Amino acid sequence: MREDDYCGSWEASVHRGRSGTARLLAAAVRTAVARLASNASLGVHFEEARGHGHIYVTCADDRLLQYTVDGHCRPTFQQMVFLQDDMVDFPDIGKSVKLPCSQANSLRAQLQDLACQVHLGVRFQTVRGTRMIRFHLAHHKLQYTVDGLWRPSILQMTFQEDGLLNIPELNKSVNMAPKEAESLRILLQELAALAGLCVCFVEPRCKDCIRISVAGDNLLQYSVNGSWRPCFSQLELHEDGWVDFPELGRRAQLPLDQVYTLRSQLKELQLRSQVEEETEASNGHGQWNHCRHGSHGSANGNSMALWLVVEAGSVQLTEAETSET
Repeated sequence: MREDDYCGSWEASVHRGRSGTARLLAAAVRTAVARLASNASLGVHFEEARGHGHIYVTCADDRLLQYTVDGHCRPTFQQMVFLQDDMVDFPDIGKSVKLPCSQANSLRAQLQDLACQVHLGVRFQTVRGTRMIRFHLAHHKLQYTVDGLWRPSILQMTFQEDGLLNIPELNKSVNMAPKEAESLRILLQELAALAGLCVCFVEPRCKDCIRISVAGDNLLQYSVNGSWRPCFSQLELHEDGWVDFPELGRRAQLPLDQVYTLRSQLKELQLRSQVEEETEASNGHGQWNHCRHGSHGSANGNSMALWLVVEAGSVQLTEAETSET
């Protein structure tokens, strides 16, 4: 071997060694930083139930979360979906992890609280203050937990005038504190907007914020600055930018520079309120059979997120689209 060949081979070996050392050092540093974040309530740590390593989920930025596996980074994400078998899917990055069974409820709550810190969720106590309700974004749906207890994803929310929130698909209801009802309607409808289940705009005449969301039973519902309005089935869109709610005897004007976009979104919302509900049922072994009718993305074709002053995060994928950890 010539001397220059030997030197080149030796330098390459040194470079590979340094690269390997650097990767190990970087993983150790990431783990240490994630551990610090977890201790400061800015992260969640658990050991993957199938033995795939130590998972640290941390706040990455506003509206972004990230996790590591034994110090090895995964890309940032916004969405989490909790499955009935304690699996957690991260559809933005096509990964999944399994929560330890004995800690599943606590970890679900911690993950949702973490999502809340980066403005991706909504949480509130029931009117008696006995239960903590946490909502987060799911794939074209929302999902919520009660003190960390799993619930299926949902398309529909119906708001009652007295602060009652109905979940028609699950035949469940939640009592919101009356003094918080208006602000919570706003936050929940804005969260629904991320799932394509609500359209929001500012009425140019009076500067009121109108939020129209899917209410169930082929109905829609809107609020004005969070104030309750009854459900309705008909929405008449006019070329001049006016929207009529004939059953309620009311109308609203769309912002002139958003008429085309908002009319398209409202038409899509009407279709979503009328589509056949997707089935999410338990089989005899307690596994959740979840189905998905293709990937449609958000209203603008991208992953959307809104700054919410309170907390959430979630989505569904088929098994083939989700890889482990």
